[in-house]
Amino acid sequence: MKNAEHNICRTSPRSPIVACCLAMMGLLSASAAAAEPLGYNRDIRPILVDTCFSCHGPDSAARKADLRLDQRDAAITMSAIKPGDPAASEMMRRILSTDP
Repeated sequence: MKNAEHNICRTSPRSPIVACCLAMMGLLSASAAAAEPLGYNRDIRPILVDTCFSCHGPDSAARKADLRLDQRDAAITMSAIKPGDPAASEMMRRILSTDP
């Protein structure tokens, strides 16, 4: 089963990224309606766990580009996430890119 999951990721690398982007947009619109600020650990981290941590999480052997998204400070330091400025966030730039 592990190999089947691995092959799925290799054949459609954008699927998790697109899912993450859509989920983040959904959270943003739900948050705006509720007027409650987003929380990294409550709102964003669960999305990253499901879609990003296999390559950018705590497992140093599987980690790509030395980017950790499981630690908020590390993601911010590496400029993957720019709090309050999604347009300047490298992660959002890559999610929205048309370049495979």
